[in-house]
Amino acid sequence: MAMATPAPLDVLLRPAALARAWMGPGRDQETIAVPGVALGRGDVLVRIDLVAITEDDLAITDGDEPCPVPTVLGSEFVGRVAALGGIVAAADGVPLELGERVVSAAGRHERIGAHRELVGGFATHVHLAAGTPIVRVGEVLPACILAPVPGAVSRRQAGGRSWLRPIRACAPAPGVSGRCSHRSASSRPT
Repeated sequence: MAMATPAPLDVLLRPAALARAWMGPGRDQETIAVPGVALGRGDVLVRIDLVAITEDDLAITDGDEPCPVPTVLGSEFVGRVAALGGIVAAADGVPLELGERVVSAAGRHERIGAHRELVGGFATHVHLAAGTPIVRVGEVLPACILAPVPGAVSRRQAGGRSWLRPIRACAPAPGVSGRCSHRSASSRPT
């Protein structure tokens, strides 16, 4: 007897998610509203807190790297789990929970399609396909440190290097909420 494939989980988003659709070199981005997504088994919907602008994003917008259009750029981000397509384990093997703070990378740029509009981080939410590595990060570090971490790790793995480029400490500037100031280890007060 054949097993039935589970139906996707329809998630309504109120208010609708917004995304900046990249339409190609020399064309303006368009804001699209996405009132819902269909999560397959193992998919995760993440509400974006902060997205990093990467070298890949810049190369694509400059026309130096091919990319399917329309798409949503922004592959490295930090956010919170908004919906789960069943039980989904984080990279540590422990199942994710709604509201957990996570980092991830959206993977290779893909063309926007039916029920797959939220394919990048330049949006209020991103729809991660089953199997995308997701790491829970807790509440201690600021988003400006966490957003570029997935790309740094994947670039290290792809290049076979045994080191990561140093990530500078980022903390709110004195008297300014949510703003990052960069300090090297040698400039920290003792």
